[in-house]
Amino acid sequence: MYVVEVCSSVIRPQCEERFLIYRYTDVPVAWRALHTDAILISSAATVLLTQCESACTRRFLEARVRDLDLALIMSGTPGHEREGWVHSLIAELQQHLLIPDNQRHGKSRKYNTVVDSVRKPMFDAAAKQCIHECERLPSRSEFLSFCPSGKSTSYPYGHPFIVRGFAKDWPAITRWRDGEDLCRRAGPGRVVPVERGDKYTDSDWGQLIVPWREFLRRIGWMDDCGDHSPNERLYLAQHSLHTQFPWLLHDILVPDYVYTCPPVPLYMPERASDDMDPIISVWLGPESTVSPAHTDPYYNCYVQVVGHKHVWVAPPNMTDEMQVYAAASDGKKHVLMSKERTQTTATTSEDGESTDSDDMDMFTQLMNNTSQVDVFSSTPLPTGFVQNVVPHAQHAELHPGDMLFMPPLWWHALQSTSKVRIVSGTTTETNRIEFFRVILVLKTHACERSMHSM
Repeated sequence: MYVVEVCSSVIRPQCEERFLIYRYTDVPVAWRALHTDAILISSAATVLLTQCESACTRRFLEARVRDLDLALIMSGTPGHEREGWVHSLIAELQQHLLIPDNQRHGKSRKYNTVVDSVRKPMFDAAAKQCIHECERLPSRSEFLSFCPSGKSTSYPYGHPFIVRGFAKDWPAITRWRDGEDLCRRAGPGRVVPVERGDKYTDSDWGQLIVPWREFLRRIGWMDDCGDHSPNERLYLAQHSLHTQFPWLLHDILVPDYVYTCPPVPLYMPERASDDMDPIISVWLGPESTVSPAHTDPYYNCYVQVVGHKHVWVAPPNMTDEMQVYAAASDGKKHVLMSKERTQTTATTSEDGESTDSDDMDMFTQLMNNTSQVDVFSSTPLPTGFVQNVVPHAQHAELHPGDMLFMPPLWWHALQSTSKVRIVSGTTTETNRIEFFRVILVLKTHACERSMHSM
């Protein structure tokens, strides 16, 4: 127990203090590795302690599983073997948390049937055109023709397109509808980073770490959804969930487009990247969720898995009329680490005031890619936006299995249009389940350097 105490109460807090000094991407690898190693050592010691049942309560074991998840979420398990060790220790600890079948109570569970339908968007998107739909899957050369190119006078910023039913045969289309199955495959004790609020531009927006089962229950994805506060909306956004749950990758098929190495747009600033792998992010949340208009610096292949979305896009040269928030950078991850730190240390300033204001100052720094214009609003839009952006903006409805391709720095906003019922046994109930989607990012620079070196 002494080893666990030292790692948890001495080493980890020192590392987390260093995390708050830097932007997340600039945290020295040594501190991230030390943070991971402290969690690995305390978890390995706990595995040895499980031989003495009185020393390891269920809460103690769940705390170690939570710590291992935090290693994946916060420090990123740098190095070639640490991530594998984390998953091995999670599996070992979960063996002591699983309830034997002969001790389970109640009748065997019937799998849910999810019946979803499309409801009209709350407001019409501010767009005059529809996003182009391909009648068939584009070939590689056809795909590259949709990418930005200095040779194109018609589409210098590229051209978004939709392939209907692209992922209709993915196992995820059916498996990810079932919250109980997602919990069973994850195992007990797992936690995930979630966001709180309708939009991350709202003043009451925040981030927190919550148990995976509790999160699914609170967004209405479970049989036992119970009572939940309709005023507190939780969602999981832009998170590499497969780093925590690698089995999710068995349910999807990464599009070949991700490996085509499209050209770096001439309008893009130079970026350094050594990561050859595509970025795979998952979004999961309740109905009526809105993603404000924003840009991403990568090519995106966006796949809708569960639910329906109304999507709005506009080309990069519309930025002057988008009323962008103040500049900065990598605030979200920093805020999350700060929130996680204050949950355990109750950090306050010398005069006793909370340091939440410091967190919000950091939060505002991530907004340099986000518009203040609500493109789905029923209120009048700014005159310059209506005159200059609306004529060039495009919109579409996305359904399960549809894929949307977007070139870098295209403005895009999304709004839920799902209305879903979960049918379990003989009962039918309306829940807040909304969407589960996967975003696959093409990283061009590393690919091009690799090609040039061949």
